[in-house]
Amino acid sequence: MIAPHETLASVEADIAKVVDELDVDAPLQKALEGLHSSLTLHGAETIARLRDRAEYTDRLQRAMVETFWRFYPLWYVADQLERRDALVWRYEVMVQSAYNLLGVLSGLNRVWYTTFQLKRMRKLVDPFELAPPRLAERVEALFDPDARAAVAELERLVGETRALAQERFPDLELPLAREIGTRHAPFA
Repeated sequence: MIAPHETLASVEADIAKVVDELDVDAPLQKALEGLHSSLTLHGAETIARLRDRAEYTDRLQRAMVETFWRFYPLWYVADQLERRDALVWRYEVMVQSAYNLLGVLSGLNRVWYTTFQLKRMRKLVDPFELAPPRLAERVEALFDPDARAAVAELERLVGETRALAQERFPDLELPLAREIGTRHAPFA
């Protein structure tokens, strides 16, 4: 959608910022999603040209995966969470992890995505062809009061998402600070 107060030059600059400069972790994707999903009331040729210019390329898809592949390995410290009374911090990590999972999967599915005012998560993920099964309910499970269950779900989702990303981009390295399956050794 193009707001009535925007110039054509500013819309073209926004498109270039995302499509050419690969600034993918920005609210501009909300505008590009609107451009592609809105109803054209006037200037159909101009809108068609802008939509063509705002193409979701392989390069953009890869940039989305690389940019959003950021996960704190909560599974590594899972045994310590309860005794350290870290509920707020755990939820913070889960929010960031959920945003990043959705970012990687949006990229894999060529869906415009921004964490800015994220609403209607189910509407976002329902059309995904590449996604872990039951994605929306599993993302919601990251906020389960049972820390062990939530952390285990995060670990599974990250692993399944990594497999999907590596299938699409076999040459792409997707490192984690602590590998899936590793745990912090308890203090003696």
